[in-house]
Amino acid sequence: MKLISTKRLTLRKLEALEKKRLVNLIGNYNVSRCLSNVPFPYLMKDADNWFKSLSQKKYEFILNIYNSNLLIGGVALTEKEGGYYNLGYWLGENYWGYGFATEAAKGLIEF
Repeated sequence: MKLISTKRLTLRKLEALEKKRLVNLIGNYNVSRCLSNVPFPYLMKDADNWFKSLSQKKYEFILNIYNSNLLIGGVALTEKEGGYYNLGYWLGENYWGYGFATEAAKGLIEF
């Protein structure tokens, strides 16, 4: 499992026992409305489907963001045609405005 550490954060794959927290965080309308591939409402069945897909090679650089071992968001580099990558991220609403997304993105890119 990839494990990337920054000053305040750890980036790693989601574990099955964290699906309920994922649903609570990303199921917030203010979070999901900013994401192109996340339905609202976001339900446990959506998390189950997402979790199953994470083992695919194309999802190698899709990681979750943890602060003090608590899931707070996600960050990803997804490969596009021509060897380019898209950078994406999301954070639970309570974690907005603290620089966590910037720190996580920088950590993933440097890795």
